[in-house]
Amino acid sequence: MNLSFLSDPIDRVFDRGSFVAIERKDRKRYATLMLSLLSSKFRYLLAAVEYDPVKFAGPPRNVNKDEVTEYFVKSGISIIWKSVSVLPEIDFE
Repeated sequence: MNLSFLSDPIDRVFDRGSFVAIERKDRKRYATLMLSLLSSKFRYLLAAVEYDPVKFAGPPRNVNKDEVTEYFVKSGISIIWKSVSVLPEIDFE
């Protein structure tokens, strides 16, 4: 990936659909790339969905707190995790 057009590190990210669109096996690589582009004083807003993947396979794909912790928090990033129920329980069967 050619990122030479970036002259300075990124200080703001609003990820509303990238992380949830990426296959689980590729998420660590994506997170590593994103972290490598950030300035030391950045803000990263990640909008994700968490649900029972047995009931619904997505997209958007399921993201859980442990996964976000593994890829971002272990790199020294502090997060604020906010859960919001926006949909009623849906029976997908």
